[in-house]
Amino acid sequence: MGFVPDNIDQLKLALKSMSENWGMQTNRLDTKTKFIYLTHSYEELCAIMEQNGLSQEEKAYATHRWFNKETSEICEFLFKENGAVLASIETNMIDHTDCFIHGEPYDIKISVFPNKITYRDADNLDFRDRRDELIRWFYMNQSSGQRNCFNNRIFIVCCGDTVYERNYMKIDFPQIEMKIKTYLGYLSEGGDVHEIEVSSRDGIRHKVKSEIITIKPYATRFFEDPGNLKCPNYGANYDLKVSTRDMFRGSILCRCPKCNHYDRI
Repeated sequence: MGFVPDNIDQLKLALKSMSENWGMQTNRLDTKTKFIYLTHSYEELCAIMEQNGLSQEEKAYATHRWFNKETSEICEFLFKENGAVLASIETNMIDHTDCFIHGEPYDIKISVFPNKITYRDADNLDFRDRRDELIRWFYMNQSSGQRNCFNNRIFIVCCGDTVYERNYMKIDFPQIEMKIKTYLGYLSEGGDVHEIEVSSRDGIRHKVKSEIITIKPYATRFFEDPGNLKCPNYGANYDLKVSTRDMFRGSILCRCPKCNHYDRI
């Protein structure tokens, strides 16, 4: 069944209570809700929010922030388990670096597909130009708070038809684990992280290394039992590969090693 964290039930409880809109990130609300970093369960989170007399707006913000913090830490753990080196707390705080991949620093972001992007179909993200468009959007529209920066970033982008579905994909850890493992395996075999030029809101251009790993609702079935992934033509076990074709470069494929039949997942 793939990787399942110990606190999955707590994450599901938080997800059920989360509103669709939790407002913009601000330094004030970050300071007001910084207790989330010492909170290890949703039940504990609720108790502390009551003790601190948070408003409904602040509770919504804290719940989303705790959920995002927990899922981000799990994703960072999965990067570490598959070859990345986690940054120290000091490096993370000063340089906004989560891990090092082959010696290079990266910020890991798990996010949902933004409503403001015109196209909706997650399969559009199989195409290089669409992923580049979204990467530029993320950098351009990042928070203006204290974590605003132009570091190298790998985005784990969760897709779905509704806000709830997109957030639910953040806890589809079997799929997330297999795609992280596949992508880091590609880098270990000599693949390069995509280089792209992005702009800040003031028009300053930055060259960064960045990629998108897409988490899709219908792809969940592929990762519930990866050993049973079979080619319809030959019955051979699929390999998970990162495409090196220009149009799909960087997208993850479920590919038959015998006939090269593939699905973009």
